[in-house]
Amino acid sequence: MPASPPDVLGAPGNRLGDGVVFLAPIQIEDAVTVMAWDADPDVQRWFDWPLMAATAETHAARLATARQTVGNKWAGWRAGTEYTFIIRTRDAVEGVGWIDLQPRGSGRGNVGYGILPGARRKGVATRAVLLASRYAFGTLGWDRLELCAIADNVASTGVAVRAGFQLDGVLRSYGAYEKHEPLLGQRFDWAIYSRLSSDELTFEADTVAVR
Repeated sequence: MPASPPDVLGAPGNRLGDGVVFLAPIQIEDAVTVMAWDADPDVQRWFDWPLMAATAETHAARLATARQTVGNKWAGWRAGTEYTFIIRTRDAVEGVGWIDLQPRGSGRGNVGYGILPGARRKGVATRAVLLASRYAFGTLGWDRLELCAIADNVASTGVAVRAGFQLDGVLRSYGAYEKHEPLLGQRFDWAIYSRLSSDELTFEADTVAVR
């Protein structure tokens, strides 16, 4: 079992929402969401993540691994190296994805996220990125926030644009798949998008197009 969560996870300022999408720091009960993304082929592809088959035989091992992941995320909160939120919607009891903020120093940081299949193409990712951006600039005091994705990931690059990020550039042949067996060894281009704290941020719920 992971260590107890840091007290900061319960702080009201760490719970974000726009009336449709809600973010809260990851908790032990969110291990079920972790298990879902560990078994998602799309997560495996775009994050080069090891895929864990969702079967009755693997349930205990997958649950233990998911709980350890929660513990690691708590350690990130304690150390200030990563701030992981679970994404929820008004209609979902369990998390529909996650989003995290990772400081890079000198007032810079990165935002990464994943949405589970049932909540995709509904504007959830865009809303979550906007909420996380507000937290990064307003609470963490960052000046620059980056969103990076494999350039062929049209869904993620589309979210970046809809959330007001600008394309800074594409690094050709920047990475290679190291864990994703069907694509093992293949190289990919890396797209880098950014927002600045000086950019205008809008958080009204009706401004985010549902895609």
